[in-house]
Amino acid sequence: MDGLSGSEMGKAIKARRLSLGWSQQDAADALGVSRATMIAFEQGRGLEPGVVFRIADVLRINLHLDAEASKPRKRIRPDLEGVTWETLRGKRFPNVWELMAANRGIRD
Repeated sequence: MDGLSGSEMGKAIKARRLSLGWSQQDAADALGVSRATMIAFEQGRGLEPGVVFRIADVLRINLHLDAEASKPRKRIRPDLEGVTWETLRGKRFPNVWELMAANRGIRD
């Protein structure tokens, strides 16, 4: 459920409950909450991390947690894509704009 919005998590919870053949009351009883709270969960409300883990445990939902996904990704500027030391060798650029323009083959 990593990266899902609250409403998407709620839909996933409801889909899993239905696949188990459980009513909202069955799921609520298994979680130890009221039916109204179960309805709120299925609507994506009140889904704090501890609650999500509890629901996943009770409804036997596999939570795939990817530690790599939480690391910031290195972004490459598209205007500098393809610039290498080889393409710059022997060239002199008085400013970054000229460097980018030369890389794209554009001249003012």
